[in-house]
Amino acid sequence: MGYAATDARGSQFFQDYSVNIMCDGAHGAPLIPWPNLLGDGRYRFDGTDYQVALTEPDKQNAIHGLLRWQSWSVREHAANRLTMGVRLHPSPGYPFGLDVRIDYRLGRDGLTATTIATTPATGRAPTAVDSTPICRPATTPSSTTATYSYPPPPAS
Repeated sequence: MGYAATDARGSQFFQDYSVNIMCDGAHGAPLIPWPNLLGDGRYRFDGTDYQVALTEPDKQNAIHGLLRWQSWSVREHAANRLTMGVRLHPSPGYPFGLDVRIDYRLGRDGLTATTIATTPATGRAPTAVDSTPICRPATTPSSTTATYSYPPPPAS
């Protein structure tokens, strides 16, 4: 099951989906090793041209990197901190290994996410990092702030 939670007004702010259904968008996913899109799935790195699979074939694009359908694992866990990690193995079009860790910390100033991407072997890999928002903004014009908590409080 994907994440699901509601705010104090009962509005859902995480999109939920079953583990048996393919996610229909990025929904908080880290966009690595490239954010946005690669037109025609092509890029050049260190003088070499590469071609990755098109994930939006109708638009001739490879969108949002290679980690959306990878299995992440918990690397560290504490009351106010969670570190997730994944290894991206070399593949056609992206023949580079990449270890990615994202450290989420909840503090007085809110949630901070720190991403660290390293190559497991010596050498370089073309890498950029971005993410999509996890929470949806409030939909009513009168709302100026919202407070979210996870896990959500029990239903009353």
